[in-house]
Amino acid sequence: MKKLIKENKSIFVRLVIIASLIVFLIVLGIFQNNPLICEWWTRNISRFFQTTAGFLFKYIPFSITELFVLSLIGVTIWLIVWTIISLVKKRKKFALSRAIDITLIYVAFIFSYVSTTSLAYYRAELPIPLYE
Repeated sequence: MKKLIKENKSIFVRLVIIASLIVFLIVLGIFQNNPLICEWWTRNISRFFQTTAGFLFKYIPFSITELFVLSLIGVTIWLIVWTIISLVKKRKKFALSRAIDITLIYVAFIFSYVSTTSLAYYRAELPIPLYE
């Protein structure tokens, strides 16, 4: 087992990162059922990310989420083509590495969405009358 891990250390490290992000996503999914945790997360953790991203990208005339989605599409197409070329050239380990990269990029994108935005949807409703 140690020899296999030593030979494929970069693949193993990326798989561990993917697994840990998925476990954290599951924990955040469990937290979505509790409005108090969602409120705390939105006020303390998510606010830091939102403020930092707003400061860094306030002069761009489009949403940062749009930029991420378009980048995600472009990188995915590029990695899929690269993976197919690797399979045609019979470089299976390299193709496996690119497939893991695609998975890691998507899991990281989903994690960033859930950790910064998604939990805000499950906060407690404000007792403010909208229409009087």
